[in-house]
Amino acid sequence: MIRFAIKAAVACSLAALAVGTSVTANAALIMGPSQISASSSLPLYSPAFPVSALADGITAENNALNGFAANANSGIITLDLIGTYDLESFVLWNDVNVFLEGIKDFKLHFYDDANGLLGTSATFVGPQGSLAPRTYTFASPFRGVSKVELQVLSAHVGVVNNIEIREVAFNSAPPIPEPSTWAMLAAGLGVVAAGLSRRAVK
Repeated sequence: MIRFAIKAAVACSLAALAVGTSVTANAALIMGPSQISASSSLPLYSPAFPVSALADGITAENNALNGFAANANSGIITLDLIGTYDLESFVLWNDVNVFLEGIKDFKLHFYDDANGLLGTSATFVGPQGSLAPRTYTFASPFRGVSKVELQVLSAHVGVVNNIEIREVAFNSAPPIPEPSTWAMLAAGLGVVAAGLSRRAVK
């Protein structure tokens, strides 16, 4: 009987936790001009490759050579988020014409809406010329982010040695459960502890 009660209490507690997090458990993709505004002081390789193209929501390679290209192999690109987000990963579509180029070593700096630095990612390495996106998951989510600085440290050497990016995006992180959810879980586990204590006394 006690064993059944313990199982029921644990099940109820886990169900309560699931209810508290199920609404946003799946990460949402933050992408495109309605969610990201890109800017940079880096010199353009050509007016055909503006910085806005790396956050236009278009990831395909085509005859227009979609993407952003700078006449530099390092520098800062600012990604202003339209809103405030909890971020768990960064998604990169590297290289404009997919010819063994694109950014190589880079890191990300995260800021809140008061322009306070929240933290910096590890140094990542971009793929050398790839149609497929590459996802970089952070060691822990960065929460309350309004702006991200993409710091390019180096670029792959192909025909040119320039910054070339087709598109960028982020995956949002599941929220921290509300205190009430943790309270329900604690209450359920309290029932388990009480049952075990009564069993020990008998």
